[in-house]
Amino acid sequence: MDELNLNLGDLNINILVIEHQREKGGGPYQDWLKCNVRVSVPHFWGHFKWEVMPQELEALANQLMHQYKQFPNLVSVMFEPAEPNVILRFDLSPTGGLTGSYTFCGDFIEGTRLKGQFMIDQSYLPGLANDIRAFVKAAG
Repeated sequence: MDELNLNLGDLNINILVIEHQREKGGGPYQDWLKCNVRVSVPHFWGHFKWEVMPQELEALANQLMHQYKQFPNLVSVMFEPAEPNVILRFDLSPTGGLTGSYTFCGDFIEGTRLKGQFMIDQSYLPGLANDIRAFVKAAG
């Protein structure tokens, strides 16, 4: 599974790994997934290239599971990786709903951005976390 599909209400995110680049010697900034990302919401869509470290995605999966397990405590999750072409925020409500926000950009220094909000139920969090983990594992 070198492809990740995240369905967050009306927001659909498709991430396809085109290359896994590991530099010799290891280290936290020497393991990158080079990806093509396609996002769509009603009436808008876009695509761009993105580089993300596998450990950043693993951390997101762990934070989503922590958020799920902490309910009814209102824990928020913010995903803003080193290459912030994809920024996601997940906020729980007291009723178990989850309101999120997103920002996508092809060039995080300048350029057009797609911003918006989504709503899902907190019961979707374990599935999202599992899909992210499976994606990272398959990317190698």
